[in-house]
Amino acid sequence: MKNSLYIAKISGIKIFIHWSFFLLIAWIVISSIRDGNDFLQTILSVAFILTIFCCVVLHELGHALTAKKFNYITKDIILLPIGGMARINELPENPKQEFLIAVAGPIVNIVIALILFPFINWAQINPASLEKFVISGSNFIFSLFAVNLSLAVFNLIPAFPMDGGRVFRAVLSIWMNRVSATAVAARTGQFISFIFLIFGILYNPVLALIGVFIFITAKAENDEVKSKYFLHNYTVNDAMSHHYYKLDKTATIKEAAKLLIDVDPSDFLIVDNEKIVGTLSSDEIIKALVEKGEGVKVEEAMNSKVKFITKDIALDEVMKVLTDGKEKIMPVMDNNNVIGTVDMNNILKLIMVSSASQKHSASKVEEEILQS
Repeated sequence: MKNSLYIAKISGIKIFIHWSFFLLIAWIVISSIRDGNDFLQTILSVAFILTIFCCVVLHELGHALTAKKFNYITKDIILLPIGGMARINELPENPKQEFLIAVAGPIVNIVIALILFPFINWAQINPASLEKFVISGSNFIFSLFAVNLSLAVFNLIPAFPMDGGRVFRAVLSIWMNRVSATAVAARTGQFISFIFLIFGILYNPVLALIGVFIFITAKAENDEVKSKYFLHNYTVNDAMSHHYYKLDKTATIKEAAKLLIDVDPSDFLIVDNEKIVGTLSSDEIIKALVEKGEGVKVEEAMNSKVKFITKDIALDEVMKVLTDGKEKIMPVMDNNNVIGTVDMNNILKLIMVSSASQKHSASKVEEEILQS
């Protein structure tokens, strides 16, 4: 993953640390030294944060492994300064499955807290150190216990798309369709994000960052769900472009780049004696120019794993593949002949045109009602 360091693979799931995570470690070290703590105290503080993030990994694995039980694939887990994120390819629309996947993470934190509880030496806990949150050997386990309970409770706040928000949507989906349930959960999440933002500005900047993150991601996921259900009523035939560009596999990247400028195609179909053997996107052209030079053949830069589709496939299914990022353009076949292509631009244009038409129709109906 870009801008991230690969650290491990568990049950086939890759785990990454985002580069900004190391800024958190640096900030902890600097803060500890500035507060006059000795070397051992600084090491304990860093060890405590690293241990917390181990618990965060287990939390995200709870989501990922539960999703795996329902045959949903987790791309990876990434650790950020504000927490972790398991990127699951596709979230289930079954409310029960979504509920179980969402609640699995907080349950892991509760289990960790229960495991730690017998090892807490209550007699050695210094209330003064807890008040200043100074980590020591005597309160290390108790602090870890308290953090895990806090993580469980915090994640169950119904601020979509946090775990609690997904639980909230799953419950709402029992009584309403997924689009409406997502809209209600997203608005609730954005309202809570404003509360986080206010308290964050007043007391804790991290809470403000979480508030901003929730607001943005809630809107993005709400838009994604609306688009998906909007596209379910359309087929590939509705978004297909009959004008596409072909390049022979022996052409050079320089030639592809010239066409990219001259005729402005986003993607090419690569052929060998008129047989499609690959696709080439503008991103792949630029990457090849940087890494291999303009003299390299397009067959060395193309995506050779072409996915062919037919014109009657539901467009939301195609959207899933294109959103995944591995495919940029998909040839549409009919009787073994290419009749067109579909890419993300085609779908976005269809959404814009259809939405505009629907708004016009709605305004006309409203006008007629007012006139009557």
